[in-house]
Amino acid sequence: MSAKTISRIFDPYFTTKSTGTGLGLAIAHNIVEAIGGRIQVKSSSDRGTTFTVTLPNSKEGGNIEL
Repeated sequence: MSAKTISRIFDPYFTTKSTGTGLGLAIAHNIVEAIGGRIQVKSSSDRGTTFTVTLPNSKEGGNIEL
C-alpha cells in the first residue's frame, strides 16, 4: 500500500476496490479504539501489509497483541 492509501484506510467510505462500502476498517478501528486498543499498519510493496491489533487486558492490566 502506498503511504497515501495507508493515511486514509480508516476513513469511512474509503476503498481501493470496485465494490464494497469502505466501512470495514473504519468500523474495526473505531471499536478497537473505543475499548482502549490500537491498530498499527506496516506495508511494503514487495512483502505485503501487516496489521497489528493491540487490545487492553483488563484482568492483568497489560495488553494483548494479535
